[in-house]
Amino acid sequence: MPTAEEWNALQTKCTWEWKVLNGVFGQQVTATNGNKIFLPAAGYMTGTTLDLAGSYGYYWTTSLGTTNSRYALSYYFLVSNWHTNDAFRSWGCSVRAVTE
Repeated sequence: MPTAEEWNALQTKCTWEWKVLNGVFGQQVTATNGNKIFLPAAGYMTGTTLDLAGSYGYYWTTSLGTTNSRYALSYYFLVSNWHTNDAFRSWGCSVRAVTE
């Protein structure tokens, strides 16, 4: 999973565009070298309930939350903004695999 620093780099060094790709809403992220990834706005799960799918994307980082260990740091986006969030570790946020 990406670290908080890697998510920050995506946020600050890449271009973001809200798109619909194959019927899925999300953000297409383009690096300065032209590489692209698509991050679906998959929402998040609480128990068996899916919330905010199609309008928000919630993604885990490898970091614990800033307030206490019951939380993990997540990044979330909507159409035009990115935010960080201390999310309950029991929530079902998306995971984006990274490789060196």
